[in-house]
Amino acid sequence: MATIKTLLAKSIDNDTAAATVTGTAVPTEFFPIIGVQGVWTGTVNGTITLEGSIDGTTYSAIAGVSIAPAGSAGSGISVPTATFIPHRFVRAVFTRTSGSGLLNVYISGKQ
Repeated sequence: MATIKTLLAKSIDNDTAAATVTGTAVPTEFFPIIGVQGVWTGTVNGTITLEGSIDGTTYSAIAGVSIAPAGSAGSGISVPTATFIPHRFVRAVFTRTSGSGLLNVYISGKQ
């Protein structure tokens, strides 16, 4: 029986969501299937997206990933439109529009 390997990492860790923030890059080279989950408290308003990179320096948006905190505590999960993500690294980006609170963004991967 084959072993399925998984990844769970926090890209944004207890950020106050008082400004736009770019999360820590997570190595996903061996995890072509990924997902993202945002969890927030307070009155956070904005958009959580994912960016990917092959070289670890230049990042571009990954299509189809968007979670929109809308003013009250909550959570959301999103997966990329593509079923295979070739990036060696991914990171979360929170673009703030208003409000504040605590924001955590998790990235999971599966082989």
